[in-house]
Amino acid sequence: MASYDRGFTSSAAKLSVTSSYAGVAVTGSTALDASAQPLPAACYLAWLHGEIDTIASSATEITWYIALDSAGDRPITSEVTVAIVEGNTDATDGGVSTTIGLDYLAPAGAAGTLYVFAKTNTGTCSLTPRLHWRRS
Repeated sequence: MASYDRGFTSSAAKLSVTSSYAGVAVTGSTALDASAQPLPAACYLAWLHGEIDTIASSATEITWYIALDSAGDRPITSEVTVAIVEGNTDATDGGVSTTIGLDYLAPAGAAGTLYVFAKTNTGTCSLTPRLHWRRS
């Protein structure tokens, strides 16, 4: 695979989001996006984007954070609550984004994988997270 100065890493599957936290690994899987790339061990985490579909039961906000572990017990960002921007022609589709601005150096044994945890204010949706980075 070619080396790039910037890119994004994505999850292998959509995250089913409810009003309780759930998490998904972002590993650079190309299952949902052929342009995804592995996360470098040292990089600048620029922003987090979430493509949303199947919005149901009045979900209007996502609260999310990034963690080092699959349990969500080792966060590297603060929780951020953002409004879901609904699609122009389909109110069950939408998106969210958050600026991160964090120099990241993977601890031993954690290179290549971070976890995105998300919950809605109410209702449900499906989320495809994309963590955008550039090399430090």
